[in-house]
Amino acid sequence: METIHKFIRARRKSLDFTHDKAAQLIGVSRSTYSRYEYGQHIPLDKLELMAKVFFSIKLHEFMKLYHDKKEG
Repeated sequence: METIHKFIRARRKSLDFTHDKAAQLIGVSRSTYSRYEYGQHIPLDKLELMAKVFFSIKLHEFMKLYHDKKEG
């Protein structure tokens, strides 16, 4: 089962964003962003920004996309 952290990491990589670029886009330090990808709790406001920036969708659509992918 793919975690949401791995799902976000895969999307960042598919966009060719570095940790620095992703962090800048959601307003956190590179080290904080890196911790999000590797399992640290992601605050809801940052998850919402990731949905918007990485997927161009709203948070509820992002969660459905993740759930559908996770279920196979």
